[in-house]
Amino acid sequence: MSPSSPGVSPLLPAKPLAAAPDSSPNQPEPAPVLALGHCFYVPALGRADSLLHPPAHISSEAWLTAEALVLHFQSPPDEVYFKLNRSQVPAAASWLGSHALRSQRHPAATAEVWYHYTRPDATGLQISTLQLGSQSRWLKGCLAITAYDARRKLVSGYYEVRAGGQRDPARTPDATDCTIILAGDFNFVKLRLGG
Repeated sequence: MSPSSPGVSPLLPAKPLAAAPDSSPNQPEPAPVLALGHCFYVPALGRADSLLHPPAHISSEAWLTAEALVLHFQSPPDEVYFKLNRSQVPAAASWLGSHALRSQRHPAATAEVWYHYTRPDATGLQISTLQLGSQSRWLKGCLAITAYDARRKLVSGYYEVRAGGQRDPARTPDATDCTIILAGDFNFVKLRLGG
């Protein structure tokens, strides 16, 4: 997997940014369509490990609380969370579009991201948890919401995350800098209220 230019999903064809028309009550609700992948790139060693998950193995959740819109995508060993604070993005109509990722360089950005990676071959602590937001020196990429069906409460979009200066989640911690690249698409994910 290779990074792409901002605003272009590397996994599925680009879609126009538009609100989804409210669906007809007679239309069946579509099943979620999901894509998720990662790449761990260690420039000093010339090593890159990547994984693109089969769509059938990916699960998703989305919920709206009083504080935030939260999106969660999982396919072992990867787990990605996003949070859009409602104080910064108060109305559903304003969710549409591209949301910058919060980092030390951009503390006021609207999207926070967390990443969990489970190392199946490790002993002891098996989960690398990275809060790729305020803990990261810099992040590139975005969380983009491309459609929201208000009647059926379905949300669609994509995300791209590039975090440099991280430890390699797939290997025992060392001093070698790793660039973590995450990418995914989500279509027709059901939004639950509360959470």
